[in-house]
Amino acid sequence: MNLLFHETFHLLFSLLTGFIVWKIWSKIWASFLPALMGGLFIDLDHLLDYYLVLGFNFKIENILNGVYFSESGKAYVLFHGWEYVLTFITLVFMFKNKTAKSLFLALALGITLHLFIDMASYNVPMQKYSVFFRAGQGFSTKEITEERKINTSRTGSHGKNKKEEFQQVQGSEE
Repeated sequence: MNLLFHETFHLLFSLLTGFIVWKIWSKIWASFLPALMGGLFIDLDHLLDYYLVLGFNFKIENILNGVYFSESGKAYVLFHGWEYVLTFITLVFMFKNKTAKSLFLALALGITLHLFIDMASYNVPMQKYSVFFRAGQGFSTKEITEERKINTSRTGSHGKNKKEEFQQVQGSEE
């Protein structure tokens, strides 16, 4: 799936989540902002993975093709986890304040929809979106992706794998 199209799905479902939570508790900022944080901005954890592998050598093509995963053999993506959903749902029931309830429900639903969109887009099983599961596997991309074929829409337009693309990009700069 094209990354821009994929992120547009995240944005639309985040806005829908914010709208639903706003309709429940009428707290506009405690609905839309956390929904966007949980549904769209959790992808900022990819920048951490990128930095750990390639440092400040920022190139948009390396972000878009996910080469930092294949170069390091690791996928931390620490904000992508069902553990957060369970925590935020628990907090919804712990608070009586409508603002707090809105905030935690919007976060939980935003993350939930984000993870389901990612699971459907990249054909990754549910348990592999657990931070604890990934930690138990050493955050190894091999362990995380062993059950699926690499999604061809995330590889290069000429059938190259991410590592070949990265090497080609690095070679063209020298």
